[in-house]
Amino acid sequence: MSSRSRHLTIASALMLLLSALVPAFVTAPADAASALKCGKWTYDSGSSSQYRSCVKVTKIKPYIKQDGNYLVHNSSRRQTVEATCAWEHSTTFTWKVEGTVKAEAGLIFSKVSAEVTSGVSHSTTDATSLGFKFKLRPRKWAYCARGHAAFQVAGQAMRQVCTAQETGCHFVNVRNFTGKIPSSSFLDYGPGKNIDWSQYLPKK
Repeated sequence: MSSRSRHLTIASALMLLLSALVPAFVTAPADAASALKCGKWTYDSGSSSQYRSCVKVTKIKPYIKQDGNYLVHNSSRRQTVEATCAWEHSTTFTWKVEGTVKAEAGLIFSKVSAEVTSGVSHSTTDATSLGFKFKLRPRKWAYCARGHAAFQVAGQAMRQVCTAQETGCHFVNVRNFTGKIPSSSFLDYGPGKNIDWSQYLPKK
């Protein structure tokens, strides 16, 4: 047997050994499987199977929840005045994901938290004494604005099941989900009559 033939035979044997050691996960393409985030395995002795919750997040989009705005004007021709932005009540924005159970929602929150740079929170509240003062020059307009920076999310939730009777695993109860996860709140003011809400978008 030539040296090249021996090398090929050894390589083939190694490939067969590796294929026997690595479990097969079927029903999802490689790129989809790599995008999954899954929880811990649970063993069901009655059916000799194990299962876990998995999610695939396909959309993370910066989003602003507007919670109030108004304009202030200094009508004086010469005098700078002290203007005020104030609200009577605070607002709270709590995260919510539709189409999932508690375990899956937790996986989604964890996945989004790892993907964005702004960070996420289970809830945000804009209570900064609910007001502040600022200087407004003569004959100028300014706006007061408040709200919550957040992320719109979407994807699929599912259960991965592996049984003793099959060589691979499969996914069941696949469902679409949507939701909003807050990042931070803001109370702010700026010059002019037009509010550029995009300046408050969280960084992805």
